[in-house]
Amino acid sequence: MALFAVFREQGADWRPGGGEVQDGFEEHEQFIDGLVQAGFVKLAGPLEDGRAMLIVDATDAAQVHENLAADPWLRSDILPVTGVIGWTIRLGEL
Repeated sequence: MALFAVFREQGADWRPGGGEVQDGFEEHEQFIDGLVQAGFVKLAGPLEDGRAMLIVDATDAAQVHENLAADPWLRSDILPVTGVIGWTIRLGEL
Protein backbone atom coordinates (compact mmCIF):
# COMPACT_ATOMS: atom_id res chain seq x y z
CA MET A 1 0.00 0.00 0.00
CA ALA A 2 1.42 3.38 -1.06
CA LEU A 3 -0.45 6.19 0.64
CA PHE A 4 -0.75 9.82 -0.39
CA ALA A 5 -2.26 12.81 1.35
CA VAL A 6 -4.27 14.84 -1.16
CA PHE A 7 -5.10 18.44 -0.35
CA ARG A 8 -7.96 20.28 -2.02
CA GLU A 9 -8.83 23.96 -1.62
CA GLN A 10 -11.93 25.98 -2.35
CA GLY A 11 -11.70 27.08 -5.96
CA ALA A 12 -13.07 30.05 -7.89
CA ASP A 13 -16.53 28.46 -8.19
CA TRP A 14 -16.87 27.59 -4.46
CA ARG A 15 -19.95 29.18 -2.86
CA PRO A 16 -20.08 30.03 0.87
CA GLY A 17 -22.22 27.68 2.93
CA GLY A 18 -20.38 24.37 2.84
CA GLY A 19 -20.18 21.37 0.58
CA GLU A 20 -23.86 20.59 0.44
CA VAL A 21 -24.72 23.93 -1.25
CA GLN A 22 -22.20 23.49 -4.07
CA ASP A 23 -23.30 22.80 -7.64
CA GLY A 24 -23.03 19.11 -8.42
CA PHE A 25 -22.88 18.00 -4.78
CA GLU A 26 -24.67 14.71 -5.41
CA GLU A 27 -22.48 13.87 -8.40
CA HIS A 28 -19.31 14.67 -6.42
CA GLU A 29 -20.52 12.57 -3.48
CA GLN A 30 -21.29 9.60 -5.75
CA PHE A 31 -17.90 9.94 -7.45
CA ILE A 32 -15.98 9.94 -4.16
CA ASP A 33 -18.13 7.09 -2.79
CA GLY A 34 -17.18 5.05 -5.86
CA LEU A 35 -13.49 5.67 -5.17
CA VAL A 36 -14.01 4.55 -1.56
CA GLN A 37 -15.74 1.36 -2.73
CA ALA A 38 -12.87 0.73 -5.18
CA GLY A 39 -10.36 0.97 -2.31
CA PHE A 40 -8.61 4.06 -3.68
CA VAL A 41 -9.88 6.59 -1.10
CA LYS A 42 -9.17 5.43 2.45
CA LEU A 43 -10.17 8.58 4.37
CA ALA A 44 -11.68 11.90 3.29
CA GLY A 45 -13.15 15.00 4.83
CA PRO A 46 -12.99 18.74 5.39
CA LEU A 47 -10.29 20.45 7.45
CA GLU A 48 -11.00 23.30 9.87
CA ASP A 49 -9.38 25.85 7.54
CA GLY A 50 -11.82 25.18 4.68
CA ARG A 51 -9.59 22.80 2.74
CA ALA A 52 -10.30 19.10 2.34
CA MET A 53 -7.93 16.17 2.69
CA LEU A 54 -8.06 12.67 1.30
CA ILE A 55 -5.81 9.74 2.13
CA VAL A 56 -5.56 7.55 -0.95
CA ASP A 57 -3.85 4.31 -1.97
CA ALA A 58 -2.06 4.78 -5.29
CA THR A 59 1.10 3.72 -7.07
CA ASP A 60 2.28 7.30 -7.60
CA ALA A 61 1.11 10.92 -7.77
CA ALA A 62 0.22 10.56 -11.45
CA GLN A 63 -2.32 7.85 -10.59
CA VAL A 64 -3.80 10.12 -7.91
CA HIS A 65 -4.39 12.88 -10.46
CA GLU A 66 -5.71 10.39 -13.02
CA ASN A 67 -8.22 8.85 -10.59
CA LEU A 68 -9.50 12.25 -9.44
CA ALA A 69 -9.67 13.84 -12.91
CA ALA A 70 -13.34 12.94 -13.46
CA ASP A 71 -14.53 14.50 -10.18
CA PRO A 72 -17.19 17.08 -11.09
CA TRP A 73 -15.84 19.45 -8.44
CA LEU A 74 -12.36 19.29 -9.93
CA ARG A 75 -13.58 19.93 -13.47
CA SER A 76 -15.70 22.90 -12.38
CA ASP A 77 -13.06 24.51 -10.09
CA ILE A 78 -15.14 24.04 -6.96
CA LEU A 79 -12.52 21.98 -5.10
CA PRO A 80 -9.26 21.65 -7.08
CA VAL A 81 -6.33 19.50 -5.99
CA THR A 82 -3.56 21.71 -4.60
CA GLY A 83 -1.13 19.11 -3.30
CA VAL A 84 -0.31 15.41 -3.43
CA ILE A 85 2.26 14.22 -0.90
CA GLY A 86 3.44 10.68 -0.18
CA TRP A 87 2.70 9.55 3.38
CA THR A 88 4.34 6.80 5.41
CA ILE A 89 2.47 5.53 8.45
CA ARG A 90 4.91 4.84 11.29
CA LEU A 91 2.41 4.19 14.07
CA GLY A 92 -1.08 2.73 13.89
CA GLU A 93 -2.82 1.38 10.83
CA LEU A 94 -5.73 2.00 8.52
